[in-house]
Amino acid sequence: MGSTRLGVAMTRNVYQRSLRDFQDYADDVTRSRHQTFDDAIRRFASTLVDNTPLGDVIAQLPQVDFDQWYSKQLTTVGGMVGSGTITWPVDGRERLAMQVEMVRRMASDRLDVLDFAQNFMCVGSRFDDNIAEFVQQIFRPFVRDFLRIVHDTPSFSDGLHQRTPPQESEVSMSDELTLFISHSVRDTEIAKSIVTLFEKAFKISARRIRCTSVDGYRLPAGADTNEVLRTEVFGAKLFVALLTPNSLSSPYVLFELGARWGARRPLYPLLAGGATPAQLPAPLNGLNALSMNSADQVRQLLEDASEALSQRLEPAPSFSAEVEEVVAVSTANPHKVSPDILAPLPAVSSSAAEKQPLPKNATSFAGDKIDIHDVHTLRSNSLLSHKNVREIE
Repeated sequence: MGSTRLGVAMTRNVYQRSLRDFQDYADDVTRSRHQTFDDAIRRFASTLVDNTPLGDVIAQLPQVDFDQWYSKQLTTVGGMVGSGTITWPVDGRERLAMQVEMVRRMASDRLDVLDFAQNFMCVGSRFDDNIAEFVQQIFRPFVRDFLRIVHDTPSFSDGLHQRTPPQESEVSMSDELTLFISHSVRDTEIAKSIVTLFEKAFKISARRIRCTSVDGYRLPAGADTNEVLRTEVFGAKLFVALLTPNSLSSPYVLFELGARWGARRPLYPLLAGGATPAQLPAPLNGLNALSMNSADQVRQLLEDASEALSQRLEPAPSFSAEVEEVVAVSTANPHKVSPDILAPLPAVSSSAAEKQPLPKNATSFAGDKIDIHDVHTLRSNSLLSHKNVREIE
């Protein structure tokens, strides 16, 4: 009986892993620039190869002649850059099959994304702008539509859910956790508003959200703080980084973000409380950060999260008040960020996240004493070594 249960669990893990890789690597593509796009699209295409769970879904799509179709699209290109018109097949499954082949050709250097953008959607002379336009118009809708087909494919859906209810001890915290909010304890009100927003927009259970300074989302009594938070930082499906003057002044929050970044897992930087993109240290300044001062960008956060989770949002009017509350709390009492904290952020990989004792009298990069709650946050995650902080004489 034990071996049968293990075999079923392993089968499900293959489907879970393929879906997680697809979503993570798709996120890498959406955040890439022209220097990194080729590597990101190759990694993404590796999830679509034959004889894999997603490859089996693709095998059920109609056969298409990409060369003939693309040659026809090129005839629409006029004398001006970006003047071509893309006409995808009307049938949704044929459209997806064509787009899968497009991705595979870009990954194998048989189709150049910049040439494609120049022909059909050029928005200027900057390569990054044209890549972003391709992602917005073509890639993101493809990912959304493909995930719908995946979940509607019986063989994949059955494989994903073919498992008897596991014993509680068999379920890891990272498998259960949907949202992890990294923040400073001084920003509890902003963090709480984001928690409420996600609960209302996605109907997420409180046990699938970790926000250590908000009642109802703290660690359970008796939990091994070190192990649980270490696992959740790397394993949560969504990792939201609440970047404010408070959190940017805390090396503990920054090292937590460095750990997630080093693990190459999706990371969503959110600016609030007066923080601006210019104040972000490397490598966070290479990620597109959304401002919680803008209702439109708060809604974009939810749309991006919906795509990453393959979960539909609730009707917009049902969470409009929560969107406005996030904006109101974010814009209240902004603080300044010390320029001394803008040093590059070290990346911490999962293998480097060893348990280390916390130095006494540690200070932040700005030279201020560290808030005891932030000390607890990093000690809980075990992400800091002696060399990462300065000590007061």
